[in-house]
Amino acid sequence: MVQKKSNAARGRPSGYDLDEVVGRATAVFWAQGSDATSVDELERATHLNRSTIYTALGGKAGLFDRCVRAYVDSAENDLLAPAITGTSGVDDLVALVSRVADMLDSTQHPPGCFAIRSLVRGDGGEQVDRYREALRRAITATLRRAVDLDDLDPALGSSRAALVEAALLGMLAVGRSGGHDPRLLAGGLMEQIRHWRPPSSIDSAR
Repeated sequence: MVQKKSNAARGRPSGYDLDEVVGRATAVFWAQGSDATSVDELERATHLNRSTIYTALGGKAGLFDRCVRAYVDSAENDLLAPAITGTSGVDDLVALVSRVADMLDSTQHPPGCFAIRSLVRGDGGEQVDRYREALRRAITATLRRAVDLDDLDPALGSSRAALVEAALLGMLAVGRSGGHDPRLLAGGLMEQIRHWRPPSSIDSAR
């Protein structure tokens, strides 16, 4: 996902662009994880000296937290908010899966999703929990609307939400790494979701 301006700019030290620093550091953390990233590597990536990283940014841990926070902010706004505030049911859920596929298929960043890969590595913290909760809200909101708009069975809502969440988390974890094709994975999931509509709703949606 292309990084937007960080909301963590309060108390910005002078002499450099904090959003640029966060973007550069995010690329390193995304590719390697926090534990495997050294301060020397962060110095090279951000063009900041060790002293500034520690005194102004809270060291590696502080910089990592800024990176994950900015990433999750961007994901909530661009990836998940349209599903949470949408006006369709199944179509909004399909669109969410499509946006995830577009993000994962991008070559502008390392494979997968920064937040979920951090979760898998065990260094995501509360910001990753916020991401997962927002993802869950997005899926649940679309399926609730689909009960009224697409005649989906409300009794299947919880199991379907869990299925979509698990599928998306798996996609976000592997991305395009290891020979995985995000669009192929997303296409299968989208086709499954479309067929949750009863036949009468499918016919009327065409």
